[in-house]
Amino acid sequence: TQSTWGNRTKLPSIMDLSSVSVIRDLGVSSSPCGYCGSKTDSSFSHDVWAFGLTVNDYQELVDRGWRRSGKHLYKPVSDRSCCCPYTIRLDVTKFTASKSQTKLLKRIDKLLCKQESKASAASRDLPMPAVHRKQSDLPDARRESVRDALYETLQRCIKNGSLPSPGDLSREHLSVFACADRKLADYSSNIAMVLSAKFRKSLNGQGSEQTWGPQEVAKVLVDNLEKESADLSAFGFAVSQKGFINITCSVPPGEPVNEVQQAPSSSSATTKMSDLPKSDPVPQQERVKQRRLEVQFRPPVFDADAFAIYCKYQSKVHGDSAEALTEERYTNFLCETPLLTVSPSFGSQVGYGTIHMHYTLDGKLVAVGVCDILPRCLSSVYFFYDPELFGAFSPGTYSALREIDWVKETNAHKRMTHLKYYYMGYYIHSCSKMRYKAQYAPSELLCPVTYKWFDLKESVPKIEQDRFARLASASDNILEDMEQTARETSDQSKESTVLSQFARGPRKLKDLQPEVAELLNASLQPVRKLLGLSVANRVFFVVD
Repeated sequence: TQSTWGNRTKLPSIMDLSSVSVIRDLGVSSSPCGYCGSKTDSSFSHDVWAFGLTVNDYQELVDRGWRRSGKHLYKPVSDRSCCCPYTIRLDVTKFTASKSQTKLLKRIDKLLCKQESKASAASRDLPMPAVHRKQSDLPDARRESVRDALYETLQRCIKNGSLPSPGDLSREHLSVFACADRKLADYSSNIAMVLSAKFRKSLNGQGSEQTWGPQEVAKVLVDNLEKESADLSAFGFAVSQKGFINITCSVPPGEPVNEVQQAPSSSSATTKMSDLPKSDPVPQQERVKQRRLEVQFRPPVFDADAFAIYCKYQSKVHGDSAEALTEERYTNFLCETPLLTVSPSFGSQVGYGTIHMHYTLDGKLVAVGVCDILPRCLSSVYFFYDPELFGAFSPGTYSALREIDWVKETNAHKRMTHLKYYYMGYYIHSCSKMRYKAQYAPSELLCPVTYKWFDLKESVPKIEQDRFARLASASDNILEDMEQTARETSDQSKESTVLSQFARGPRKLKDLQPEVAELLNASLQPVRKLLGLSVANRVFFVVD
């Protein structure tokens, strides 16, 4: 934590450093492991305090296994730790949502729907066993009227080519049920499901591009019913998501449904459905009222509502005590950032730097995602939500899909094609609660030895054999390149720039007195190797 290092996190007041990375090396630390639950100090990391960091420098650092918590940067010492973290990323241009992720999005769509009236319920799926009565219990006139209309409409659709022929299908095959709960609908029919099964069977192997799913078939039938059936003015039809045709009737039970409506004049001519007033018994446009789930980008500053949600989340989900949930801890963790902001440019509404993604439901804040937007990626830092108001939305998966979608949209701009990765932190194969990250495919893992990327699926067998695995194959020449980089880093060590309270400004090691330069050079060598040559030569090191 920041308090652990005390004055070492204070920057000497020397000069304006608003456009350069400034860090202080803190060395290696150890702590109990939060992944395997080890109570001993079995997790090791090399720590750096970042007073300021350009987005280009941080991009290179995350590509070498570094992550941040506030202004604290850390790189796991994987070969000494009980659990080996691998940086994981996803190329969003190759991503396709899985079946379970697609189902989740559909379920969230349903959660965002509010019932407005009987007409809105008509567009929903009706569980057959719970809401349907036996056909013998139905009023014969209404059921037969609807069934006749559906059968006649089917014949017209076959004749005009709107639907293929289902083969041997009689009127008796068409079922119309009465709904026990009349708040949902008066009647429902599964005719589209029967037809869909027959169409697919007859078209199997013919190479047809038309799938003829139940919902698609139902929509064709309803369109033709509304356009051509003059004697159905008292009925309204809606298609549910699974393909049921749900039917409402504006005429109260016991009254005849086949009386012809009269035109306003003295004429007794029949009024067609197209001539009816807009306020017909089942208004088609007033089906569903959507709740508003929105995402807004905000700067990483303290927000009282966000802090309240953070406290609720940490307490209920992670079991944190009230004493640990202070504004200072929250600010240091999620508001303080070393990243130097870059103004918005082509294809992006937020530029580069740290942002807070505020999720609001009907205008009320329910979740916050903390992210770093870098030249080649969006890096997810932390996500928290209100367990009561947002828990039903599978918030972790949903937020990841929203962040992936943002990267996709940004990458689509011709000047932002370089920003195409989504970084999810660390993947730890030995920790079951971290394996969910593999669901976003095809993901890549960063080799902790060579700093090259490898397909996750291909890497898992190596990780299962050796927790600290070199993911590159033995035939690769990557190690030679890596050794060359290490030598260059050592050779150019005196190019390091240092800052001290006792100096008048930034100084190169080579410009200092030889004995001072040698002493500082020796102390900075370990961290320079971990930072990499280019970053090590650009950053300013704060020293005592």
